[in-house]
Amino acid sequence: MIDEKDKHILEVLCDNARLSTKQIAKKTSIPITTVFNRIKNLEKNGIIKGYTCTLDGKKLGRGVSAHLLININFDKLSKKMMNEEDLANKLLRIPGIESVDTMSGEADMILKVSVEDIDKLNELLTKKLRGFEEIVSVKTFIILKSFSPGRLF
Repeated sequence: MIDEKDKHILEVLCDNARLSTKQIAKKTSIPITTVFNRIKNLEKNGIIKGYTCTLDGKKLGRGVSAHLLININFDKLSKKMMNEEDLANKLLRIPGIESVDTMSGEADMILKVSVEDIDKLNELLTKKLRGFEEIVSVKTFIILKSFSPGRLF
């Protein structure tokens, strides 16, 4: 698995994935070669799946974000010879839908959406999602303030 050095490297990478190996080594007090090899090993083992940037939706004209809890009619889904992954991929093609996750509990899926304004959210809910007969219900939770992404370490 991973040890404390790997955790420390991951913590630094999560704060700023653009740092050089030399900068990470300095911040972690781990030799450069060790940092390089450990990062390569973390990538090889699929612990680091990729690197990304975090965008400010408001500055990009997407001032309203929400989580949508979706319940699915699995009979209708199977009659269309579809599964959850097929439905998720269809949903991800709708502009404004950032992510789709299947889940256990009260709902079958949770969607993260970011749109221009409340009118666009209403349009997404009433004109886009209502067109999916596989979707039984949608509960909308508007995000008032978003904090930094979750950390594992």
